[in-house]
Amino acid sequence: MSRHLLDITLGGRAVHVAIGWDRPMQEFFLQLWFEQAHGWDDAPNYSSLAEPRRDWKDFGAVIARLA
Repeated sequence: MSRHLLDITLGGRAVHVAIGWDRPMQEFFLQLWFEQAHGWDDAPNYSSLAEPRRDWKDFGAVIARLA
C-alpha cells in the first residue's frame, strides 16, 4: 500500500489528507481530517470506505471528491 499525506485548505478549513493505493483491494483510498475548534480528531471525518459505490479504481474519483 502507498500512502501520501498532505495538509491543504478546503473551503477555508485546514484539512489533513491521506491518499494512497490499496494493492490488495486494487483501488485508491482517501481519508480527510478537518480541523476542529478543539484540534484534530483521531478518526478521519471522511473515509472513501463510506462510499463503496464510487469507482475508487479511477484516480478521478479522488480528485472529484476533493473538488
